[in-house]
Amino acid sequence: MIEVEIRGPLTKEGAQKFGEFLRQNGEFIESHVREMIRLYDYPGFAEDSLKREVDIRLRDTDGRCEIMVKKKMSENNVGRSELSLKLQDTNLDNAKAILKALGYSKGLWMHRKKDVFRYHDIEWSIVEAPENIFYYEAEQEVGEGADLQKIETHLKGEAKKLQVTVFTPEEYREFIAFLSEKVNKRIEW
Repeated sequence: MIEVEIRGPLTKEGAQKFGEFLRQNGEFIESHVREMIRLYDYPGFAEDSLKREVDIRLRDTDGRCEIMVKKKMSENNVGRSELSLKLQDTNLDNAKAILKALGYSKGLWMHRKKDVFRYHDIEWSIVEAPENIFYYEAEQEVGEGADLQKIETHLKGEAKKLQVTVFTPEEYREFIAFLSEKVNKRIEW
């Protein structure tokens, strides 16, 4: 599976308004709370989100735990392949202990709340980070060989129709750095 995704900023009021629109005009999929720990210091890792080839995370979504591996699919950061290893545990304690035994004992802790909708065959998520920081994600899953740039252009066109701003690559890098400084936490176990 390849995921093509765009993101953009929302104010609290904008998130409420956008959520109301999606509830009325789209299909509500779910709400969830997610705790994630992005690991450090593995092949393909870079602190800079635009240079990172591989992203490895522990993820707990309302007690559904998994190890996620996302790999960049193109030089211009359009599309990532996504692998998930589901865990039977309902928290990340055992996963952290196993990773520690493998030499990985530090990461970046993140906490997000999401409302997920489907509108025009696109998955739209309204995301809340701690301290009332809001943004949206829009994504489509495609198979090998798909024109990733065409899918990204389509997503941006739909965002424009909905009057939501799309982060440029540099704005996204700055936003990720802001979240890492303001609400995400470096942890060791």
